Amino acid sequence: MPDDLMSSSVPLRAALTDRSVFITNETGLYQNKGRHGEMSTTTFEAAAVAQHPEQKGHTAPPSRCGTPATAPLAAWRLRKATEYIEANLADAVRLANLAEAAGLTRMHFAAQFKAATGQRPHDYLLRRRIERAQDLLASTDHPIVHVAMDVGFQTQAHFASVFKRFAGDTPSRWRHRHRKRSAA
Repeated sequence: MPDDLMSSSVPLRAALTDRSVFITNETGLYQNKGRHGEMSTTTFEAAAVAQHPEQKGHTAPPSRCGTPATAPLAAWRLRKATEYIEANLADAVRLANLAEAAGLTRMHFAAQFKAATGQRPHDYLLRRRIERAQDLLASTDHPIVHVAMDVGFQTQAHFASVFKRFAGDTPSRWRHRHRKRSAA
């Protein structure tokens, strides 16, 4: 890439394909790094085709940078998935089950769920389990191991580590502090 491009204030954009990386700005394509690492300067016309394929009748290489290509999960599909999670918090919830509830394949569901919520389905499930555990810890005197089982964790140790990651404290300390605040 010419040095003046690296020092320019013009934003660069990259488009990845299975064979090449195209680095561009508004004026055209500057370099093409081939599959085997060789570098070559390309022509302005190739840049125009890469940036504006509709003008030449070509298809552009798929872009993997910039805005995400995955559309968010439709509202009704998201509602179906969250309803499934809520109804099965205490049970094993698998990605395949969530995808089936939403009527999609696992991979499409996972990508669209993340686009819609900003979280992976598993992270959302863990967050909901911890929120439900907080409700139980605040409103009952159940032992922590029972709370862990009631919200779908197989062991108290796993529950405690996930709880601390999400809530910032262990379940017993959280319960103790919450009860102190409620009593005051």
